[in-house]
Amino acid sequence: MFFGALLILTSVSVPGTQLAVNLQSQVGQEYDAGKVTKDVHYLWSLGSFDDVKVERPAPDVLVYHVIPKPHYTLHEIWLEPNTFGIELKAPDGTIIDTYRAHLFAKQAAKQLEQRGYSNPVIREEIVPKGDGKADLHLHVTPGEDLKVKAVDFEGPDLFHDELRALSARTLLPQVGFFPGWHWLAGYSEQAAESDAGRIQSAWLQHGFLDAVVRPGDIKVDGNEVHVSMIVKPGKPSPLSPDLCRALLVERREAQKQGILDFNARYDVQTGLSVTRGPVYHVGRIDFYGNFHFGDSTLRRNMLLDEGDIFDELLLRRSVARLNKTGWFDRIDEKHVVVRPNPETGYANVEIHVTEKKPGRWNLAGPVGPMSIAGPITASIQSRLPVWATYAISISIFAFPKPILPIPNPLPRFMPVLALQRSFTPGQGWLSGFIIAPQLGWEENLISYGVNQIQGRTLPLLSGERTAQPVLPVVVNRPEGEATMFCEPPKPRFTVFRAGAGLAIHFLGVVPMI
Repeated sequence: MFFGALLILTSVSVPGTQLAVNLQSQVGQEYDAGKVTKDVHYLWSLGSFDDVKVERPAPDVLVYHVIPKPHYTLHEIWLEPNTFGIELKAPDGTIIDTYRAHLFAKQAAKQLEQRGYSNPVIREEIVPKGDGKADLHLHVTPGEDLKVKAVDFEGPDLFHDELRALSARTLLPQVGFFPGWHWLAGYSEQAAESDAGRIQSAWLQHGFLDAVVRPGDIKVDGNEVHVSMIVKPGKPSPLSPDLCRALLVERREAQKQGILDFNARYDVQTGLSVTRGPVYHVGRIDFYGNFHFGDSTLRRNMLLDEGDIFDELLLRRSVARLNKTGWFDRIDEKHVVVRPNPETGYANVEIHVTEKKPGRWNLAGPVGPMSIAGPITASIQSRLPVWATYAISISIFAFPKPILPIPNPLPRFMPVLALQRSFTPGQGWLSGFIIAPQLGWEENLISYGVNQIQGRTLPLLSGERTAQPVLPVVVNRPEGEATMFCEPPKPRFTVFRAGAGLAIHFLGVVPMI
């Protein structure tokens, strides 16, 4: 419709969607190309469409053609041609669309880069499965697998042992003329920066407060990389060698008082300063993702209760106990959210879990001759839907022919149907048992005792080092800020603990020998 020189719109439509959209171009208003451009950007910004196109079938008619994004519930994630060690997890009920599929692809590419693959390419594909569900297929092209052949230090090499991400793992040690067998670490910029930070922290702890450590150039030969590490230690300063130990003790005392924020800073001019946040009590403790396990079952593993002084170490121990149950995928710090409220003095806790699949199969054999180290075992196990902490299993034990004749030898093959409840700290003496009539009451009783001993002593032998996080100390200096990482000390009698732990693990095979 024309009024003089004006072009008035008589029709504006958005076929292909039922969404209520707020366009700037309206019927009865003058046609404006700038408004049309903003409308297209607006429709894209909604994130609900795979395609947006505008058409003018007549000078006074606007048609915005949109293709809605399909919304599916994620069924499974497939990595093709193989996983390359990539681990992707998604909670039940996750909505999958092109945007989220792209995020999963980016996450997979990042994991490949951390494993030493350069320039990986991940192509995502959503494959509908019916009933509103779809699989996500990630087609993986890993790129070149770069391995760290050597790390060369340009400067003093006093803290070579601090190399972790770039250091090769020794699978078999060197013996005589045998050079040993080593697994080379994958190269990535993140790995090089991480190890440079660790080495710089070691120099700082030894009093070289103006030390600078950074990765240098790399030399690539095929898929092997020589990494250079530039070290400039500077001059030593009078720094107490017990600084980290004293700070860790002070932080632990603050944790016992309910202090969540503990920050340490060292200035080369003014010395050490520590700031502490307010004291908190435990507010609500909420669990998310536990569809088959009740909150009360999970709470039995918690060492914190609502209303208690908020001791962060007890929260970390509680998460470790939940991980030991084996019911969920590993719970990391990113799955635990603490929401402090300075006005009330309470901090709420949210723990997000992802339940493992109820069924699993297992094929296991002894380390050594069967006649000495035990039988070969094949089993299928499934959690009971009503009692989620119980499981039923069907196993077949393949016993060897005994070296010496015995009066009542075990059959060559023994099928075993069992009801079991794995040991969990929260269930205590009511867990860790197996009821298998084919094995006899003596075997069941021995198995219960072994599970109780393992479940109660192994955590004590491992110590609490992993329960306490590293304490970062910011060092303020003329060269710029640096970070010194104070790590909790290793538990005493490490060799004895390792030997005792191995012996207790071995108890698990003794009943079946």
